[in-house]
Amino acid sequence: MRKITLLLTLCLSLSSVNAINVFSPEAKVQTIELEELQRKELISFETRRDKDGAVITETWEGVSILSWLQNNGNWQNLKVQSKDGYSVNFNRLELSHSNLFLALKLNGSWLSEYDVRIIHTPSRENSWVRNLDFLKLEDYLPYPQPQRILLVQDWMKDKQALFSDEYASFAELLPTAFSLENVDLILVDKQNHRLRMNYPRDLAKARLYVGERGQMSLDMGKNKLPSIAGGLRYDQVVYLQAGPVALVSDECLPQLKNLAALLGWQWEGNSLEVVTNQAKIIPTHKLPAKLKPKTWLGLRSN
Repeated sequence: MRKITLLLTLCLSLSSVNAINVFSPEAKVQTIELEELQRKELISFETRRDKDGAVITETWEGVSILSWLQNNGNWQNLKVQSKDGYSVNFNRLELSHSNLFLALKLNGSWLSEYDVRIIHTPSRENSWVRNLDFLKLEDYLPYPQPQRILLVQDWMKDKQALFSDEYASFAELLPTAFSLENVDLILVDKQNHRLRMNYPRDLAKARLYVGERGQMSLDMGKNKLPSIAGGLRYDQVVYLQAGPVALVSDECLPQLKNLAALLGWQWEGNSLEVVTNQAKIIPTHKLPAKLKPKTWLGLRSN
């Protein structure tokens, strides 16, 4: 009788499901019982992977992560962490044109608490996470402050060959004008919405528009991303950073201190290096109202 009881207890332990904590960008926690998710309509999907020298096809059933979490505030990044500390990050824009699932069944059988996992179907198994601890929704991941800040109108003067009718593709612009081929870009709009995007992942088909007065906008082309992502308006961009170089519009220049706070730069205690033919060092609180042609700004630690 005792053996039967122990066996029953073990079976119940293996088949039981746990809860997942989901942390919002505001650090609020929501506890989701996997049992609750099991009652939802599950999506079936297949994966192919190498196992013991052979390629196997597996059929999973689970919940689409993006549709499940899309109403959980204005998040940009998803961090998935296991109980042994292994973590993987996914960008929300990336998930808008790829599949990420919480897998609950494999080949028709419910997975144990340990084997319930996150699966990103386009990626290899190192982007799959099981033995889940928590999901964390993050607003904006900080990026190193730029080394050069240029007025977009001035920058445009020797880049005209890359533009056709005021548009240039990122596929041509980044390698030619910035010497970059795979890079995260930081964008800020007039309402101070910030967004971190990646080329080529998010911007492979996108183009940059620069108008006569230096106004910037993005044409997303055939890359069917939302017209407004992370709150950012693609047609009202005032700041664009690619690697160590940032472009700003005229209206953004007087607001650099506020932009520094928004993007997490070190501002107080730094100096601005106003570079023309002769470098001139000034404190950050003496930010010039305008920049002369062929002038750029650099943040310099004291």
